[in-house]
Amino acid sequence: MATGTLYTFGYAGLHGGGDLRELLGQRVEVVVDIRLRPYSRKRAFSLGTRDTVETAPYAYRWLSGLGNAEYRTGGMRLARPEEIEVVIQLLAAGTNVALMCACAEVSGCHRRLVAELAGERLPGLAVVHL
Repeated sequence: MATGTLYTFGYAGLHGGGDLRELLGQRVEVVVDIRLRPYSRKRAFSLGTRDTVETAPYAYRWLSGLGNAEYRTGGMRLARPEEIEVVIQLLAAGTNVALMCACAEVSGCHRRLVAELAGERLPGLAVVHL
């Protein structure tokens, strides 16, 4: 079976579920939330509110262990990097996965580290930063 594609995005420039669906389209089956806490000032990206990422047409999974434990200090360290196994299993099964966090730019964001970690585990993995 072919490995799925790993997409990454930050919701900083998005306004709600409609923007999310426009960004991801039908390319993705699972959105993996890699924030330490699944809450935001943007209601659409906070769990338990109406018109949230949970109600988008994608399976949703929150993995706090892939959150940046050093975000307050400006550093980057994954809280529990072993949680990458969940993402690896999805990708290895041929599922297209999108990693979601808040940051607008991937260059200074921990989602780049998560994507690199996945690439180390699955050589040849296609990664697309949206």
